[in-house]
Amino acid sequence: MRKALVGLVLAATALTSHASGYFTEDAVPFDMLIGSNAQHQDFSGPFVRDGYSWSWGDVTFTCNAVQWCNNESFEFGGYNDRFNFVEGNFVYYAPPDSATFTFAQPIIAFGVDVYGVGGGLYSPGGSLQPTPMIVTFDDGSHVFFEDYVHNYNISVPVFAGILFDRPVTSITVSGEWENNGMFFTNLRYVTAPVPEPSTYAMLFGGLVILGAIARRRSKAVG
Repeated sequence: MRKALVGLVLAATALTSHASGYFTEDAVPFDMLIGSNAQHQDFSGPFVRDGYSWSWGDVTFTCNAVQWCNNESFEFGGYNDRFNFVEGNFVYYAPPDSATFTFAQPIIAFGVDVYGVGGGLYSPGGSLQPTPMIVTFDDGSHVFFEDYVHNYNISVPVFAGILFDRPVTSITVSGEWENNGMFFTNLRYVTAPVPEPSTYAMLFGGLVILGAIARRRSKAVG
């Protein structure tokens, strides 16, 4: 238990606190915090497709079609196991469409590797600019990657992680700039409640610690 609490304190240094949860763009402290409670989905297993939804049982990815998922001449969005920039299995979409992850059980933590973020060709004027990714859920939202700019190298992933202040069942992702594709893989999450009450209590105990640290920081800055 002592080691776990130390890990929680260390993880707090890379987490941003808001009323609706805790957010990070650093996978290391996030993975440290969720530990063995995490479940993983790499989208490599069998799935069932229904329209613009792809289901792996524990999680369903839906492309909310506006322009690309239902584009008759160039359908873009959904699932693919072959992209030329990196090997692996992905779910993906491009604004103005949005994408929703729906979970079979409520979750209290969500983390995913994201490819394709960072401006470039589809930013205004074709210049290199940040390409924020907006995540919304039951009682809140957060903007990831506000300052991240890549050099047209979409083979390097970034990370988005959330610890929720209450269980959620779905998460919707949207983008700042139209036509800038985003690709997701290596999804990890923690269901609520986890099998052992003690580990569930520890995770929420960690949120208390993180909240206290965030409040201290806020007071120090004020």
